[in-house]
Amino acid sequence: MLLVKNILENEENDFFILEEKIWPNELQATLEQLKYRRSIFPEGTFGIRYNDEPVGYAFSQIVSFEYNCSISQLEEYLPLKGKLSSCHNPKGNALHLMAGGIVPTFRNCGLWDLLISTRFSIAKKLGLKFLLIDTRMPFYSKYYEEHGSILPVDYAYLRLHGNYVDPLINHLAKLGFNILSPTRSSYIDYESGNCWIYMVKQIK
Repeated sequence: MLLVKNILENEENDFFILEEKIWPNELQATLEQLKYRRSIFPEGTFGIRYNDEPVGYAFSQIVSFEYNCSISQLEEYLPLKGKLSSCHNPKGNALHLMAGGIVPTFRNCGLWDLLISTRFSIAKKLGLKFLLIDTRMPFYSKYYEEHGSILPVDYAYLRLHGNYVDPLINHLAKLGFNILSPTRSSYIDYESGNCWIYMVKQIK
């Protein structure tokens, strides 16, 4: 049975063990960081269990967003080395979808989309105007090796037959997200060229 619900304080340890299954070593958060994220906005923190086993999770924060905000402002929303900054603003207008993942054996089953749609429902219920998401580009390094030199920023916008070359960016685009801006990763993330991409979706 599949169950999606808010992660409770006494469940934090259950989902922390997923970190090493989901993320490379340099991108893993500590238990203290996960606890801090959940405490910031528990209503926007969700976990997925399959037959009572945790298989994925996602965190969110509310931020203030405008289309003309600078790249440096967007970078402030990224979790610095896994820890949220003080950007969460209950009076903001956008839900920032962040810090989550699905264990490899359950990927490509629609579970990440389920976590996005669940948080979309929360944003709509709160009357927010935007969904904001930052995404890695883990396929960038492979593309670079196979096709030659290309900057990660140029790779992010690269299209083929009308679709984005990057699978994650292309998938989010199909869900209604538009590329907003590339940002510097707050981590050492060689797979992504140390560059993450912000995308935005307007809530109607």
